[in-house]
Amino acid sequence: MFFIILLMLSAFSIAGSAAYFSVYGLANTFHGTFWSVVIMGGSLEAGKLVAASYLYRFWTKTQFVLKTYLMIGTLALMILTSTGIFGYLSTGYQTDALPLKQIEQQVKLLDEEKARLIIRKQQIDTQIANLPSDFSKGRLKLMKGFQTEQEQTTSRINQLDKDLLELKTKVIQTEAHIGPITYIAKAFDLDTDDATKYLVYLIIFVFDPMAVALTLAVNIALRERKKEKEDQSLIIDTPPITVQEKTVYSPPPPVDTVELEVEEPLSYKSDWYEIPADRIRWSIPTIETPDPVIEETTTPQPEQPYVEPPQRRRRPYAGVDTNVPMEELLNQHQYYKTKEEQGDILTQDERWSYQAIKQALHTRGYNIYI
Repeated sequence: MFFIILLMLSAFSIAGSAAYFSVYGLANTFHGTFWSVVIMGGSLEAGKLVAASYLYRFWTKTQFVLKTYLMIGTLALMILTSTGIFGYLSTGYQTDALPLKQIEQQVKLLDEEKARLIIRKQQIDTQIANLPSDFSKGRLKLMKGFQTEQEQTTSRINQLDKDLLELKTKVIQTEAHIGPITYIAKAFDLDTDDATKYLVYLIIFVFDPMAVALTLAVNIALRERKKEKEDQSLIIDTPPITVQEKTVYSPPPPVDTVELEVEEPLSYKSDWYEIPADRIRWSIPTIETPDPVIEETTTPQPEQPYVEPPQRRRRPYAGVDTNVPMEELLNQHQYYKTKEEQGDILTQDERWSYQAIKQALHTRGYNIYI
């Protein structure tokens, strides 16, 4: 049960995260109707998981048209969720990469301006150098004419070098903020945008399908647990046994009798009759106690209608017969075992047959194959 709870928590966490990223991404895409998109996307995400669970539980009982629609709708919602996640992650990357792109654009413009100034300076030097050596006055006049432009060009180049150094420092700091994706791009010799795009594709192809797969896994685990409980609850009830009590009848004990024999007549004195003690003979007969008579008696029971006790249905299976070859038993056992490991659901008759084969193998001492 602990594993099932862990599986449920994992499925709900991944599904909830995917729903949040998808709904947030779609809401930012349609920013004018933010809350409407949030409500719509949340309900669709919940319906997607319920539809996937329904298809698994009632696949064989659902009509073809409804089954086809639910399957296509679930796939479409998975694609929609992946699209929302792509929008969410792309927005986050653009937010972090925008300052870097701006700085890189400034660096590019300054490099182009510096290249133009360097070319212009080289042109001035080339014009001065092309004058004849004996034309000194013209050379001096030309140098004097280009002197101001040369000074401005040199000063501007020096200023551009300082600006480029500052911008390149900012580039390094910004790359440190989004460093991992930059390093991945350099490792695969890709542009940063392309590397980010491929990484986002990898995430969306795993995220929502994993949530749906774990939802189906939770349904499978719950169904298997229910089957185990049903198998354990199959108990053969026996009718109550009526016990007849036997009572022993004992007759009442006989009463002792005493006989008095008087040899002489009684003498009457005053108002009393006196009997001499030596004239009285006491005779107590020996009493034979008869053996107790044991009679069987039954306690009357109220008549109740006879109810046939429930019996567990057993499918007559040849695997319990000792005459079945061992090779056939092992082949049938391997067939059911492979079918169960592949996740196929065994019918009630197949489960009974599988248990009978296990019992037969256990009886014959082939526990190693069970």
